[in-house]
Amino acid sequence: MSRLAYTDGMADDRTDTRPHTPDEHYCEHAGCNAWGGLGYSAGTNTAPRWWCAAHYPYWPDEIRAKFQALPA
Repeated sequence: MSRLAYTDGMADDRTDTRPHTPDEHYCEHAGCNAWGGLGYSAGTNTAPRWWCAAHYPYWPDEIRAKFQALPA
């Protein structure tokens, strides 16, 4: 059996026709324009919110203290 006949019609062989657009998300903290690398969503029906490492609100206290000790 030829490879073409084997792969013809398989669902995973289709090319995605939508253009690739990268997701750009920045920190939601007021006045911060840093990349929002840490996201959080309360569920699958809510859009995620994004923060930079310095403003991420869900850090444990010991990690948050390290970021607050850094010079601005």
